[in-house]
Amino acid sequence: MIPFITFSKWLSAGVALATVLLAPGLWAASADRSLPIEVEADAKTTDYQAGIGVYTGNVVIVQGELRATGDKATIYIIDGGLHRAVLEGRPATYRDLDDEGEEIKGEARHAEYLARDQRIILTGAARIERGGDILSSEVIDYDMAAEVVKASGRQEGDRVRLILMPRGANGE
Repeated sequence: MIPFITFSKWLSAGVALATVLLAPGLWAASADRSLPIEVEADAKTTDYQAGIGVYTGNVVIVQGELRATGDKATIYIIDGGLHRAVLEGRPATYRDLDDEGEEIKGEARHAEYLARDQRIILTGAARIERGGDILSSEVIDYDMAAEVVKASGRQEGDRVRLILMPRGANGE
């Protein structure tokens, strides 16, 4: 069994579903950080006065190996900077490779990145997977500044599930 702190380190990369919209360099493999971000959707609406950009229908976001998909992506800008980014889907998905080439996958119906608070919140059948390890819950809340992951249900009876795959003697 690996310590939870190790699990939370890789979890931060997987939970990045919401951040891929404007802060993907935070999570992508180092080589991908300088690559362009490509966003495709069936439609895009931008309200420049309100600072809101909305992409709808078959949203696909790609940067190097990073790929996120959803039904709708909404970006909120305040004073020229990212305030909040939301990716929604049935489910919204995320796939990337870390610097070691290991695949990280995540999904949820709703993923929200709060820039000022440095938090990522996945809700609705949230699931993160890496190297066979899986964390699933109705809500996964990651405080990036404090490096704290909280997983919980929305109502009484909802359960958090963590599956840790055995590692070799050297931690791999």
